[in-house]
Amino acid sequence: MCRTPGTGGTCSGGGTTAQGTACDGIAQHGSHVLVEGNDISHYRLGINYQGSYGVFRNNSLHDQIESESGQHTDAFFSEPETEPSQYHVIEGNTQNNACGPNAKGNLSQGDACSGNCFNLIVRYNTSANIDGGGFITDDNAGSSTNPGFYNVKTYNNTLVNYLRGGGLPGIVDYYNNNSNNPTDVNNLFYWPGTIGGSGASPVYVGGVTRPVWGYNLGFCAGSSSNCNLLGHSESGSFNGDAAGNIYGCTGCSPSNDPLFVNYSGGNYGLQAGSPAIAKGTHLTTVASGDSGSGTSLIVNDAALFQDGYGLQNPYSTVQGDCISVTTVGNHVCITSVNYSTNTLTLASGIARSSGDAVWLYSKSDGVQVLTGSAPDMGAYPYGGGGTSNPPAPPSGLAAVVQ
Repeated sequence: MCRTPGTGGTCSGGGTTAQGTACDGIAQHGSHVLVEGNDISHYRLGINYQGSYGVFRNNSLHDQIESESGQHTDAFFSEPETEPSQYHVIEGNTQNNACGPNAKGNLSQGDACSGNCFNLIVRYNTSANIDGGGFITDDNAGSSTNPGFYNVKTYNNTLVNYLRGGGLPGIVDYYNNNSNNPTDVNNLFYWPGTIGGSGASPVYVGGVTRPVWGYNLGFCAGSSSNCNLLGHSESGSFNGDAAGNIYGCTGCSPSNDPLFVNYSGGNYGLQAGSPAIAKGTHLTTVASGDSGSGTSLIVNDAALFQDGYGLQNPYSTVQGDCISVTTVGNHVCITSVNYSTNTLTLASGIARSSGDAVWLYSKSDGVQVLTGSAPDMGAYPYGGGGTSNPPAPPSGLAAVVQ
């Protein structure tokens, strides 16, 4: 079995899959696809996605063991060569127990995409007990001219016990080599002790333009000398903490322990008094070119939201995001998104002003995620529970004759 939370030891396949023979769990091609409520284990790649307009939500991925694969393993993976990878949402999934230094969460590589890999939203996921890195986005070829995998928006995820095997020396979320316009905010990082690798930084941003990161919480229960919230500048040197970041450790004052409901039991919801409550930030703001009223809202970055991707039908429950604008209580749902003009079409008109905050109010399954005066950090809004259970299988489905 893999390591238990907070302990050392070694990993083994447990006899479920012979070494080097693990296969992929799900391979997604084509467009307008919902992958939901699956339990996937002992895989090489949990969900290998490409194509366009896919929603991967509320799946459980676990016991990801590199020795069974014979190569690196990822819960989610996209490096398409035959078709692009565009407009996907990875939401509300859990990943637990990934063994091997190259066992990771999500790997999005644009080296074979020729600039056709973009717009990925990674949000409200929980990954725990992982030997390698977390969310890795780059052009693996490292070319100064080859486009990366860009517009990757990573927010409100909970990552616990990462980098146990070293992995990308001490980096959890990694954006590099022309993977431009990344966002990494409102995430919660927790380490039980000394971290593998050469130092530890939750977020690395190098060789990209227009990065947005900050308002993350990082906590080390062990040594404080090997844990920080420093990110890299585009030149590759540390540039100091980003705005809103919260750092804590055992023995620090304040400690900034996130106060999980039950860390040892895998319940990563927040208790009252957690420093992660209402310390997140808005996702974007109203653009200066917006009219100030009506149903066409221009924002500074529309890539943070999705409109349902045409998956609203009798066989799907994918909803467009609902947002709060100007004030937390002023919420409205999105009916369509024009990503080229950063325009959100709303179900009803609202008044707003340039520079006003725009928050996510509810996500693709309709679950409300904005419950207080500001977003919480991590995947579980305060009072919303701290475990993810796959939804019940759909009922009343009818066969469709092709």
